[in-house]
Amino acid sequence: VQTPGDITEENTVILNCENHAHPPVSQYTWFKVTEGAVHNVGQERALQFMSISYKDRGDYFCNARNAIGEGNSSVIRLTLKFPPKNTTVLHNISAAGVTEGDTVILVCSCLSNPPAESFNWYRDAGNNRETPVSSSQNLTISDVTKANEGLYYCVAKNTLSSQTSEKITILVSYSPKETKVSSSHAEVKEGENVTLVCTSQGNPPVNTRWIKNGLGPIQNLTNKLKFDAIDIEDSGAYYCQASNVLGKENSSVINIDVKYKPKGTRILVAKEELNEGDSLTIECLFSSCNPNITSYTWYGNGKLVNPESGSTLEISDVTYQSDKYKYECEVKNETGPAPLLSLISSATFDLRAHLEASGHSVETCSAVTVGNRKCKGFLTKMGGKIKTWKKRCFVFDGEKKRLAYFSNKEETKLKGVIYFQAIEEVYYDHLRSASKSPHPKLTFCVKTYDRLFFMVAPTPEAMRIWIDVIVTATDEHCRY
Repeated sequence: VQTPGDITEENTVILNCENHAHPPVSQYTWFKVTEGAVHNVGQERALQFMSISYKDRGDYFCNARNAIGEGNSSVIRLTLKFPPKNTTVLHNISAAGVTEGDTVILVCSCLSNPPAESFNWYRDAGNNRETPVSSSQNLTISDVTKANEGLYYCVAKNTLSSQTSEKITILVSYSPKETKVSSSHAEVKEGENVTLVCTSQGNPPVNTRWIKNGLGPIQNLTNKLKFDAIDIEDSGAYYCQASNVLGKENSSVINIDVKYKPKGTRILVAKEELNEGDSLTIECLFSSCNPNITSYTWYGNGKLVNPESGSTLEISDVTYQSDKYKYECEVKNETGPAPLLSLISSATFDLRAHLEASGHSVETCSAVTVGNRKCKGFLTKMGGKIKTWKKRCFVFDGEKKRLAYFSNKEETKLKGVIYFQAIEEVYYDHLRSASKSPHPKLTFCVKTYDRLFFMVAPTPEAMRIWIDVIVTATDEHCRY
């Protein structure tokens, strides 16, 4: 067998089995040696490759046989020149994937003749951003991080041409990073809807939990912590903790400081009983607020009085006036004013006379007993914790400055007390918000700074009297 000259792919190559024999050769057989194994590849004298491929390269020999015997030719190595083929990326990435801190080794492998003279590595980080990363056959990424994620491929090149490998994806598993908390509000006011959002990077995806004041997790396992109508009790230091199987990370603390208007506002009278000519000192008080009080404003019968008086107003020479004299205090901070407080100054005040002057039929309303300082009658009240309705004897007492309720009319079994100074609003339950009220049309509400009371009067006239009594004696006659 004669060795052909330089061969390139797609050429026609013919190997002839030359011999001398008598009688003539009756059978020719061609063999190819591949990795030590011998394969029969032809039965003709000439072995033809009409369009030779790089796959045809290798060691060949022929066998000639006649009636006398047989003989083998020497082995001829068929080589040919071809550009890079089967360009692939070999790697050391296990089935578990790549974890942050690992060392990743990528090897660009190909078949070519002449051998590849150059290898170039590229990284596709998405958005058609492909960047070269190396010009050697082996690419080693030490201490891998999330920044090394992407699609990697290599290009092998020899003197004939080049070939690009398939892309290999590197996804890095890492513990949570860049854990942050943001708030929907820069400044938080009571009653607003506020949302805290926890963001964190991690692979596998992170789980989130929230911690308030460092005292343990809140029962919320989503990345959003929502406050519907936020309350002052929601104030505190919050942070989120992001975790996955590789670790956990805490965000920095965000402080929620709920701003609110003054609460528990009331007018305090220094002297309980007044005679004509006396001096009256009244003080505008509150139980709490955030931020601090910025101003106190006093009005007398709707007009501004003594702008410099602050929280205390001095009134000299009090006289009885048939139309009374109405003083009002407005206490305010940066969040806004508290509900306006009223006081009717007079040397004397008769509750019964006031109600009759207002058009109420006190004498004919048997469900309510009214004196000059007291009002008494039965109301049905809804419980605070257990939402059941029970009949109670209510006593409005101007002397003790309270609205007390008893389980008996003898007033010996006290069940609870609502102090005048705690009452903020009294109104008819037009929204029907009371749960399972026995008489929705006779239901009214008394709102204090910390609770809402639902009450049912026995008659419409009794309901009107009770509402006017509580409104008048707490808002306009806090001197009680």
